[in-house]
Amino acid sequence: MKRGVPVFIALLILIVACTPPQPVTPVKPGSALQIRTTVLPQWEAPGSATYKLDVVGGTPPYSFSGALPSGFNIGPDGTIGGLARLSEGTSHSESPPFTITVTDSAGATAQVSLTISIVAKNTLQIINTPVNCVMNQECDEQIASASGGNPPYSFQSDSFMNGAPPFGTIVDINGHLTGKPSRAGTSSVGVCVKDKLSYQQCGQSVVTIEEGLQLQGTWEGTYGETETSSWCSTRNDGQITLSVTEKDGAFSGSITDTGVSTAYEQTDSCTGGSYQMSGTVSGTIVEDVLSGTMRFSGDVSYVLPFPATITTDRMRGSYSGTGSFDGGASQISSGSFHLTKKT
Repeated sequence: MKRGVPVFIALLILIVACTPPQPVTPVKPGSALQIRTTVLPQWEAPGSATYKLDVVGGTPPYSFSGALPSGFNIGPDGTIGGLARLSEGTSHSESPPFTITVTDSAGATAQVSLTISIVAKNTLQIINTPVNCVMNQECDEQIASASGGNPPYSFQSDSFMNGAPPFGTIVDINGHLTGKPSRAGTSSVGVCVKDKLSYQQCGQSVVTIEEGLQLQGTWEGTYGETETSSWCSTRNDGQITLSVTEKDGAFSGSITDTGVSTAYEQTDSCTGGSYQMSGTVSGTIVEDVLSGTMRFSGDVSYVLPFPATITTDRMRGSYSGTGSFDGGASQISSGSFHLTKKT
């Protein structure tokens, strides 16, 4: 008997090893007919889709019947299908409950009550736009726009996920970056758009804040003007140098010019010649526009108001004004200067 024990154990192991795994949810032969589907997936509108009911038990084949919502039907194999539509301006809808009946070949029946839920497709798209603004100057640039979805749209920053707007700025409801940035640099800014159905899309825009125009420093270049008095008319041309400082939108500094005066008509009292003068300059700057006054003093004194515009390294301006000296006065007209920044 002892010799037979190993054979019995080996046979038992073989039987266990060959036993197939059991199904997770077995359906016993002859079990009751049932529809295991109790909830249908959502349909996206506009669009079509199908879903096959899960039916078990009874005696196949099965047949199906039921009064489904408009636009939907059930096929002979228990597949529900149809075209999902929504009224304009709505984001979802749900049909009244309807009953599906399944009948097997033995005449047994089973029923389930279902609803069809329809949601709008999210077709909203965000279009991100690179932005360039200047430090300490007002910024109002489109940072994002949208298409698709259901307008109107509203925008906001996505600071926590994709980056906050530069210091001093915000993303407004219209998708603009607004404000006065206080730091220069380049960064990624998160922006989100939401439509009236509350669908949302987010993205990133690259924002560059430039250091901007720096008036402070030394500017050099040429100038030309016409000067007219009661006994003389000349053309004055030469070199001019401005050295200015700037703070809080105001500037001041010194000005020197070296030029040559050419008389339109030579007389004993109107001969022209070379000259050199110095004075002061002051005024205000708003963005790239200067509004100031040049003042020269000496044998001849001049007060010359001017507007000018600047870029990063160029200044162009025009001016006119009056001069005074012992025994008379003159009028400066058609004055202009073209300067380049040196330091």
